[in-house]
Amino acid sequence: MKSGGLLAGTQAAEISLYELKQSVENRFNGAMHGVQGMRELGLTIDPKTHQTSFDVAKLDAVLANNREGAVSAISEFSGNFAKSAKLLASSNNFIPNRLNNLDRVIDYIADNKTSLQAEFGLGDPAKPSPLVAKALAACRCSRSDSAAPPAPPTFLEDFAADRRDQQREQQDQHRRQRKQQ
Repeated sequence: MKSGGLLAGTQAAEISLYELKQSVENRFNGAMHGVQGMRELGLTIDPKTHQTSFDVAKLDAVLANNREGAVSAISEFSGNFAKSAKLLASSNNFIPNRLNNLDRVIDYIADNKTSLQAEFGLGDPAKPSPLVAKALAACRCSRSDSAAPPAPPTFLEDFAADRRDQQREQQDQHRRQRKQQ
């Protein structure tokens, strides 16, 4: 994650980064074919900078010795990460709820501008950074006029339960496949 970037320090970015890190560090990806996750294929995330790095030589070595294992690891990694991303963006979960809450705040301010100005004054005009200005412009273009309030957020509980279920499923699948061998 870029330091000082628009999403730096936001909960949405932190959760997404956490999921990516968990997917990269999952040693079960490819385990049935002798590969112990994406690290073995050269994909890592620096714990301090949170930047990903990729060692092509490691991938080449695994591809040369165990192509099936490398393909399996990449396929399982991408499938698991896609499930996590879908969960984050699914209806009534974190990202859509956050966006809906922000939309309601913007609508409230727009509807009550006169009374808010009377109570708090005009204040200094906002001077957003170029990144924030760009994000605001994009938000204004994509906002919906839906007035239906979202369901109460239960994202963290649902997310944690789904993540545990996903990990148990992987472990059970790994055990079943080992018994078959």
